[in-house]
Amino acid sequence: MQMLGVAEGVSLKAVAAHSGCKHIIQGEISRCVNSYHQYALDCIPPGYVGLANTDDGCVEAISHKVHPIMGIMWHPEREVNFLKEDIDFVLNRLFGVSDD
Repeated sequence: MQMLGVAEGVSLKAVAAHSGCKHIIQGEISRCVNSYHQYALDCIPPGYVGLANTDDGCVEAISHKVHPIMGIMWHPEREVNFLKEDIDFVLNRLFGVSDD
């Protein structure tokens, strides 16, 4: 997600308490996610919409308004056991299906 933002001219800003922890995100995507970043997008890139933020205002997920491009800040692959929420999220976003 950071690369998408920077490619669109958005700066990164340093953030505290977002590395090696879990936190709640809210918005179109609302749930608890892991966090391993020390920088966040300064704003939502042009042509994108925000899908989730943290309580301290960090953008945690974005989606392009026209193209099938999305970026997230959490790392589903870093969970010891993949979480059902992450599996369903990826299956739904990529293929329009769920694991149910």
